[in-house]
Amino acid sequence: METEPVATRPTPEEAAAALREAESAQESTRAVKVPAWYYPVLGLLFAPYGLLFVIPREGLWNLVLLASLAAFIGAFVLLARIGVNQMGVLRWLTLRELRPVAIWSLVPILGGIGLYLAYDTPWAWVAMTAGLGVAIALFGPYHRRTSPYHRRNGDR
Repeated sequence: METEPVATRPTPEEAAAALREAESAQESTRAVKVPAWYYPVLGLLFAPYGLLFVIPREGLWNLVLLASLAAFIGAFVLLARIGVNQMGVLRWLTLRELRPVAIWSLVPILGGIGLYLAYDTPWAWVAMTAGLGVAIALFGPYHRRTSPYHRRNGDR
């Protein structure tokens, strides 16, 4: 029976150095700027998504629905790929950075729910996703202006 060699534990100095290196790498990833065009394009892609709720669910319309879903998914994947290629890294926003768009998004979400409950119409979801698209699109310029990671590098 073979046994694997036991790894020696790092010294406290080695562990501290490794931790500093990991924190430095994480901080340099946070400092990567999201391209200025990214969130406006993301908002434009998301805004018409609610139209899928008003497509009839019968006959050839089912193919239109599936093709539309495939187009949306493909567009989002392509946008993410282009953004990652430009940034050189997949950068996730922190909860602190996402807080404004999360709060802004409550307005169209609650408005869409209210419209649906009041009028029982699928067009409420069209209005909701259009409002969310606007919130996402406006978040990009706001984020570039207010993010501590962007300001630190002199980009206002």
